[in-house]
Amino acid sequence: MPKTLLNSPLTGIALTLLTFYLGEVLAKKLKTSLLPPFLTSTVLIIILLLCQDKFTYKEYEIGGKFLAMFLGPATIALGLPLVKNLELLKKNLKALLGATVIGTCAGVGSAYGFSKLFGVSKEITLSLLPKSITTPIAMEVSADIGGIPAITIAAVAVTGVVGAVFAHKILKVLGVTNDIAIGFAIGTSSHALGTSSCIPISLTQVAFSSLAISFIGVATAILAPIVAMFMQ
Repeated sequence: MPKTLLNSPLTGIALTLLTFYLGEVLAKKLKTSLLPPFLTSTVLIIILLLCQDKFTYKEYEIGGKFLAMFLGPATIALGLPLVKNLELLKKNLKALLGATVIGTCAGVGSAYGFSKLFGVSKEITLSLLPKSITTPIAMEVSADIGGIPAITIAAVAVTGVVGAVFAHKILKVLGVTNDIAIGFAIGTSSHALGTSSCIPISLTQVAFSSLAISFIGVATAILAPIVAMFMQ
């Protein structure tokens, strides 16, 4: 490939869009939700980058940075359906605040508990504490408490993928059918990636899942430093 094409941001953007489209086609062909397009896209791009040395991650990131710019606005846009559900929010505010406290303690507590169980170092443990919140907030929290933001990003990505793929199935097995409960649970545990899995199912789920992203983000930003101080 010409050097100018390799160094063009359009190459990385086009590759991302193409692999995402292939992921959508594959998911429809296989008729499964266990293979979301973003997961297929990620795997295909990693395979492509590893199988040759002409087009490296450095060149891909030139276009990737442009897409990353939209991460914040896209997360905020998920809150638009909430405007149509303000009455439901008012009616369920106490329950949602209680769920926020429990969800935050579960997210941070599970990271801390499993880290202690498997003998993970203090620095890695601190990096994992904000694993259940959206990436921009998680990076800031991780840096502030002494974690490694790069590891935090990886943990957030894994948490989001697992939630997007399995959350609805787990909640169905548990007999949870209320859209408010489903949406808030998914937003609490798997942030924006999990929320994206609610879009084709219910706008109410999207609204309360995006609300959970905000609530849990703020609550984790408060609780994680307290746990970090306790670890000192």
